[in-house]
Amino acid sequence: MADRTLVLTAGRVTAEGPTADVLEHLDVRPLAERFGAATVVEARVVRHDSDYQLTWLELAGQSLSVPGLGHLAEGEVARLVVRARDVSLATERPRSLSMRNVLAGRVVEVREEAGSTFADVAIDLGPYRLLSRVTRLSLHELELTVGSPVFALLKSVSLSR
Repeated sequence: MADRTLVLTAGRVTAEGPTADVLEHLDVRPLAERFGAATVVEARVVRHDSDYQLTWLELAGQSLSVPGLGHLAEGEVARLVVRARDVSLATERPRSLSMRNVLAGRVVEVREEAGSTFADVAIDLGPYRLLSRVTRLSLHELELTVGSPVFALLKSVSLSR
């Protein structure tokens, strides 16, 4: 994965900088449409679970599980890509579901696409802004606005390394 990203539109630089910074801004979302908006995060390996072939990570003080990263030792850092389309949102901490990763955060930006089904929501996780792509109907039914507390749900299989 690249450390820095340069976005060109019609031969002009429209965004440039550390990959995580470039990908997290909703204003470059239309430029990245064919790849899908994503957030790059770095999380520390806490432990490996050989019985279930999972690795437990610490991300901004919260726990995250991913398919086994046995090549990384405890304490090492894993860089992950979280695609906006793979992040569901809830206004209350969910219980009794198969999604293992539930991260608490706060909405910091909302961008609705006029004439579209979708809206993009940026969630503050401390050092990271996680992106979520939801329907505009869900955005309105959940009454999500800047400042709203939310829980981001991620399937462990949706996290790319």
